[in-house]
Amino acid sequence: MSFKILDGTRPDKRLCDSCDYGHVIKGPQQGQEKVYCTNRGLERLHLPFPVVECSDFCKKNQMTEYEAKQIGWVLEVSGGKTLGFKPPKKEYPD
Repeated sequence: MSFKILDGTRPDKRLCDSCDYGHVIKGPQQGQEKVYCTNRGLERLHLPFPVVECSDFCKKNQMTEYEAKQIGWVLEVSGGKTLGFKPPKKEYPD
């Protein structure tokens, strides 16, 4: 027997609190807050409701692949093979 759940309960926690693009501004009183998304460049988008699903969610404190390659080490092992990331390509010559 299999079950299919339609329109299940959504989580209470909004994604913007843990998203790198989310900016939450809170006032001194309960309920005084504004939530903005800055994923689309310099323009801030005001969000009038709590976001529980987002296609562009980017977890805070999580490194991008590019950032990981900037600090990654290349290790040589026997047989001339390497492990890790290759050094980043220089965009501009020294």
